[in-house]
Amino acid sequence: MASDKSKAKSAAKKNSSKAAKSGGGNVLLVALAIALIPVLAFVVPEAGRLYHLTGLSHTPTLTEQTCKHVTADRLEGCEDLAIHHRSGRVFLSCGSVATGKLDELKIAGLETVGLRSQGLGIWDPVVDDRSKKTSAAGDSDAIVIMVVNHRSNESVIEIIEHQPGTTEAVLVETARHPLIQAPNGVLPVSARSFYVSNDLYNTDSKGRMFEMLTAREWGGVVFRSEDGEAVQAANGIGFANGLGTNYNRDLIYVASSYKKVLVYERRVDNVLSLRDQIDVPVLADNLRVNPVDGSILVAGNTRFLEFLKAMTDPTARAHVEVVRIANNTGSDAYYGVKYTQKTIFGDYSLESTPLSTADYSPQYNKLVLSTIVNPGFLVCDKTL
Repeated sequence: MASDKSKAKSAAKKNSSKAAKSGGGNVLLVALAIALIPVLAFVVPEAGRLYHLTGLSHTPTLTEQTCKHVTADRLEGCEDLAIHHRSGRVFLSCGSVATGKLDELKIAGLETVGLRSQGLGIWDPVVDDRSKKTSAAGDSDAIVIMVVNHRSNESVIEIIEHQPGTTEAVLVETARHPLIQAPNGVLPVSARSFYVSNDLYNTDSKGRMFEMLTAREWGGVVFRSEDGEAVQAANGIGFANGLGTNYNRDLIYVASSYKKVLVYERRVDNVLSLRDQIDVPVLADNLRVNPVDGSILVAGNTRFLEFLKAMTDPTARAHVEVVRIANNTGSDAYYGVKYTQKTIFGDYSLESTPLSTADYSPQYNKLVLSTIVNPGFLVCDKTL
């Protein structure tokens, strides 16, 4: 009988020991699960965001259009373009531009430093300056072209004056400021003031690569006044790219290459206040605004891996689209749908790869498109 009691006590001790071990294991699992909550809260949405940027979940849109591929010697890498609507001329920011049917501007003042251009913007005092002030050159018909120039030792904004109808231009100012550190797009708002996007925060190659591979939202927009002072107008933008504005210049549009177009209200101090965020199906590059109806055209590539390959392989094609964004006037505007989107150009060809800019001439019903690295540009028949 005593032996049975001893065995029972021994079994109870073993069971108690197992329960204690089991309970300790459960506590560790619970503690581990709690510790993982903030990690998962960051990783899961981040993984979803990065997957969205790959474009694999988007079915590309292909459209039919009639286009002419314009090519010439040394006409390549036209990353940005802008139509001067009053003259019907197209100005392109290229790796090099040849003379012939296409006029290469001879810019007095840049002979020694050279021009490694990226974004560009046009200020036409006849159209844009309501006060009709004369230019610095004393000719009210001259236009101002602002160009992002990546010099060998710094990145600046070159302010150039050009007389339409000629092939000559003159450098009137080189705008530099510590806040203009990684300029991409430029938007003139007067003959000497402008907004400029800094696509990334870092300026060194390793830092920039980290920002791009992890899709950090560290870019921003800077406003530079006519007296040379500058202020940080907006922060927290993922690869801030092309810029645009409405007719009254009280709204500023910013293309984020992380598939967004941001709409900002321009305050009296020229700082920007975020009003709307519009998700788009493209890695938004440059954007342009239709001067007639105020709609936004944003161009870009839809799939990130295709885009990367096309940047280094001249034989690679990528799915590209031009999206038109307009104010919603339909019945669903009542339910908070403020904007409409429509793909007006969708392509998968070498000529449009990798797409960077689309501008539209309502006067001639032409859609003009440029690519980042490939030769030439496209002129397409289009009625919007």
